[in-house]
Amino acid sequence: MLMDVHDRALFYYMLLQYDVAVAERVVDPPKQAVSVFADTQSSEVKDHIFDEFNDLSVVYQKEAFSSRNFIRLYNSQYFLLVALFFFSLLCLLVFKAFL
Repeated sequence: MLMDVHDRALFYYMLLQYDVAVAERVVDPPKQAVSVFADTQSSEVKDHIFDEFNDLSVVYQKEAFSSRNFIRLYNSQYFLLVALFFFSLLCLLVFKAFL
């Protein structure tokens, strides 16, 4: 715990040395008022939020992998190519194992 406090203090010290205005924006960013609460949202929206909770899809601003995405992928033309590639790779590995 002591190192955590030391590292944080060093971070703030270096940030203050760099620019006081930037340090203020980092430490005390402008706050936005909450306009929509989870209680008022539909169950479909809540399910979508909790499906992507604790997922990197939020960071990359992409939709999280789900069964709906898999069905869409399964129906695409690329799925057949990927499946054939992995099947041929599996056959090659099995063939090499018996040689």
